[in-house]
Amino acid sequence: MKDDTRIRAVLFDLDGTLIDTIADIAAAIEPLLAERGFSGHDLASYKRFVGSGLRNALINALPPGEHLSQEDIDQMYRGLLENYRRAPYGHTKIYDGMESLLDMLEQQQVPTSILSNKIQDLTEIIVSHLLSGYTFTAVQGLSPEYPKKPDPTSASAIAARMGVRADQVLLIGDSEVDYLTARAAGMQVIIVSWGFRTRSQLLAQIPESVIADDPAQLQGRISSMLEHIAVSG
Repeated sequence: MKDDTRIRAVLFDLDGTLIDTIADIAAAIEPLLAERGFSGHDLASYKRFVGSGLRNALINALPPGEHLSQEDIDQMYRGLLENYRRAPYGHTKIYDGMESLLDMLEQQQVPTSILSNKIQDLTEIIVSHLLSGYTFTAVQGLSPEYPKKPDPTSASAIAARMGVRADQVLLIGDSEVDYLTARAAGMQVIIVSWGFRTRSQLLAQIPESVIADDPAQLQGRISSMLEHIAVSG
C-alpha cells in the first residue's frame, strides 16, 4: 500500500460500534407499542430494527401488516423521542476494548469523528456523557443539513473537516449501512461483528475481509493501516 493511501483519520459509527445503546432504544419504544396493544420485542429483535435512524427502528418494531397513518407514526415518534431524551444512557455502555483504541488514536494524534443516524441532539448528549474524555473533530448525527447514511454526503463533509482525502479515512461501523456509506464516499472500511448485526448477517451482505471480530483485532488492523506522521519537537 502506498503511503498516500494509508489512513490518516478514523470515522466511527456510534451505536453498535463504540457503544451498546440497544437496551435504551428498546426501553424508549416498548411503552409505545404497549399503549396500542402491540406485542413487544426482545433485544435481539431490536438489533435488527436499528441502523437507519430511530424513526425507522420504530416502524420496524410495528407488527407485520400493521399500517398506521402518517399522523399515528408521527405521534409515536414524538413519544419515542420524549422517552429517549428522559433516559438516553441508563443502560448504555462503551464496548470493552474501545477505550483502548480511542486512547491509541489520541496518542498518535489521529483525527477522529463520529457519524450516526441517531438524531443530532441525542447523539451529542450520549457522546458527551460516555465519551467526554476524547476529542472528536465532528460529532454528526441525523439533521436537516445532511441525508442519513448510506448517503455519503455527511461522511465526505467530515473528511473535509478532518483535513484529509476520503480515501485516507477509515470508516468503522457495524452494519451494511456503514459499509455502503464507506463505499459511496470512497473511504476504507472495517465492519465490526460485535454490534447490532451478527457475523452471519454481515457475511450475507459484505466481504469477510472487512470484518473485525473483537476490539483487539480491530486495533491491530488499524495500527498496520495508519500512516505514522512524525511530530516535530
